[in-house]
Formats: sequence, C-alpha cells, structure tokens
Amino acid sequence: APVRTGASDVDEAGSASGAVPLRQPGQRDHGRALRGAATGSGLALTSTLDHLDPAARRAAELGDDRRLAMVEIHRSYVGSLIGRHDLAVSTARTAQRLGTRLGDRSLRAEGQLAEGQALTLAGDPRGALDLLGPNLEFFRRTSAPTGAG
Repeated sequence: APVRTGASDVDEAGSASGAVPLRQPGQRDHGRALRGAATGSGLALTSTLDHLDPAARRAAELGDDRRLAMVEIHRSYVGSLIGRHDLAVSTARTAQRLGTRLGDRSLRAEGQLAEGQALTLAGDPRGALDLLGPNLEFFRRTSAPTGAG
C-alpha cells in the first residue's frame, strides 16, 4: 500500500522513482502536525523553496560546490517542514556527497542532520538514529563550548 510522503506516493519498499521508504504504514507523519499548525508559515516556506531552487541552479552553473551544498541543506530543512520529505532527503544526500567531495566533514555532518530531520518528520525516527548515531561524537566535539567560562 502506498504511503503518502509529500510530493510522491511511495510503497513500503521505497520503489517509486527511486524514493526512500520514509515511514511504515501506520507510523505517524510528525511533519503533518507542524504543517497543520502553521498553514501560513507553510506557504511562506514554500515561497522560500521558490527562491532556493534558482540559487541551487546558479551555484551548480558556477561550479561552486560549497555554496551548492549549503543551499541544498537549506532546501532539505525547508522541504522536511512542508512535507516534501522526498525532496528533503535527496537534497540532504546531495549536500553530503558534496561535503565528502570537498573533504568538509562539517558540511557532510550538516547534510546528515538535515536528512535526520527529514526522516524524523516523515515518521522514521529509527532511520534518523541509525544515520546520526555514528556522528554523535563528532557533534559533541564540534558543539562543545570553547574557551574558559
């Protein structure tokens, strides 16, 4: 049976157009509550995507992988908040690939955080934990306060 994940229908195995299986039948779509509570905000976020899409195209045209990765991370966060979980996962993964290519672990980790948010809001918190778990030490180290307090 198809599971509605935002922009496309996906079966439990994740088969439609290379989509990721984001939640199992019966699992709650946590993003739905956010979207329902903030319909006006959802429209503003959709408008934000309209501005980020050309930014991504321009960064790609310029060959600016760092900027493209940052734009893709923003597209992922916005996509997950408006229920476009397929977009959120794919753009987060693009950012991760670019971070790897650039040798930028922080950029790759931010892409993983964005993907983790998308998976969580799509009702797959286990998938988010599996993705983010190996990075917990990196997140702890990079988020630790610096200097004497």
